[in-house]
Amino acid sequence: MSASVSAGVLQALDLAVFQRDDRGRLRLTSRAPAWLRALWPQAASRRGALEPATAPFLENFLVDAAACWQAGGDSQAASGPWVERDARGVEHRLRAKAFTLAGRATLLIAEPGAAEDEQALLLQKARELALAHERLQVAEQALAAEKRLVDQRVRERTAELMQTNAMLSREMALRQRLVERLQGEHDLIEGILVARSVETIAAAALQRLRHLWSYDQAVLLELDSERRLAIVLASARDGQVTYHSGWVLSPEQLKKCHALQSGCLRQTRRHRNLFADPAGGAAELEKVWSLIVDAPLVVEETLIGVLNLASERQAQLQPEDEEIVREAASRLAVAMREARLFAEVVKARERLRALSLRLVELQESERRSLAHELHDEIGQLLTGLKLSLEMFGRATPPGPRATLDEAIETVDDLMRQVRRLSLDLRPQILDDLGLLPALEWLFLRCFKQTGLRVRFKHRDIAGRFPTQLETAVFRIVQEALTNVVRHARIDEATVRLWLNSDARTLAVQVQDAGAGFDLPRVLAARASSGLVGMRERAELLEGQFTLDSAPGAGTRLTVELPLRPAAPEPPASTDRST
Repeated sequence: MSASVSAGVLQALDLAVFQRDDRGRLRLTSRAPAWLRALWPQAASRRGALEPATAPFLENFLVDAAACWQAGGDSQAASGPWVERDARGVEHRLRAKAFTLAGRATLLIAEPGAAEDEQALLLQKARELALAHERLQVAEQALAAEKRLVDQRVRERTAELMQTNAMLSREMALRQRLVERLQGEHDLIEGILVARSVETIAAAALQRLRHLWSYDQAVLLELDSERRLAIVLASARDGQVTYHSGWVLSPEQLKKCHALQSGCLRQTRRHRNLFADPAGGAAELEKVWSLIVDAPLVVEETLIGVLNLASERQAQLQPEDEEIVREAASRLAVAMREARLFAEVVKARERLRALSLRLVELQESERRSLAHELHDEIGQLLTGLKLSLEMFGRATPPGPRATLDEAIETVDDLMRQVRRLSLDLRPQILDDLGLLPALEWLFLRCFKQTGLRVRFKHRDIAGRFPTQLETAVFRIVQEALTNVVRHARIDEATVRLWLNSDARTLAVQVQDAGAGFDLPRVLAARASSGLVGMRERAELLEGQFTLDSAPGAGTRLTVELPLRPAAPEPPASTDRST
């Protein structure tokens, strides 16, 4: 067929023919029909190219056409009818067919008649619906598969979360038990530390131990191995703590104690309690308990006691509870030993304090006796000697009279020395008139002897105080003024004496604005026996001793002594010589 005939046929059939060029583009090889110029002017131009993106349906069909062209041979691909609208809104019903012609990819697009087009359009719609249904089924299958996968993952994740939640619950329960145990152990330790005596330690321990392990009966025993005694420090039943004395250990109990000497905790099931408190009566001694726990209290490989716990409900002690009981027994053993040692130390200190106080009293008593003897006995003898010499001197000639005058002066000097020694040992005014007159006499005597002026301030002071208290205050002030004279390099000091507002303590303060000293160095070197003596006097009377000083800043000494009723003393002799 000639080219002109072919062109005429194509024009008559209203076909648009496109063939792929060397660059893979579909170019128009026929005359452009009217519908092509109306729809796709860019493709209708001479040697115009049909782009895949020209129309969505055409773009999809070109995918099938490309497969046909690639297969070659007699392979063909035909589209169903479809509708396109031109720029004026006119609808064009089109069909397309792809095949290979003379080795070249060829595409025919035609606009068929109305009836054929309507039928083809219906077929196209049916195929599109079938394709949509197929795609919908594929999508539903994919969604179902995805749902099954999601459900599987949800189940797996839920199982993991449930497992994790169970683990967290167990962990929280374990942590809660640990917190409760730590709190219980803290309360147990606090109760032990606050208590002082072994009895209060035992009571506090049994009360707090009940929160850690629920027992029905508990007895804390202290063992006296030398006398083979069991001393009940505390006994608890139904939360009530009682105290009893003790008993002599039976052979069976001694055997049990010997077994506990190793330090190992013992559990006994379905048996009577060997360490039951006899105060509970015969029924209590013969009662069979479901579980009995005996925890030894061992210090330095010595059994000093037994923590005995009994339960009616539990048949076995869990490892965690066993550790709690063992730890409690260990702490109790140390606390009881320390309490006993502390009690012994307190008793020893009390004995030492009593001995020291007694020593001070004996010293003051000896001073008083010596002062009285010097004043009464030796003073009277010297006075008599002086009178005898004076009487003898009146009958003596003028020559030897000078020698007698020297002897009389010597006797006068001896009398002054005896009087000074008597006052230094124990001023009589302190025993006769009390603290205030004795201090005023001391200040006047200090001024006459050393030139130190003392400003004395006192408040709410009336009547007498216990002899020990008056003596301590007098000696402390006396020693403090001596230190001022020796070290302060000043000629004035202030002494204050007052009763505290609660009238329970007597306070005295000695202050100067002198040279002062390095307090820590002096106290560390223990260079001043006077400071040590003043501190010891205050502490013997359970008083407070405070000393403040610094080089160039003076010194302030304050002592507060508790008031106590004066102890009855033997009446002093009133036969004094003046």
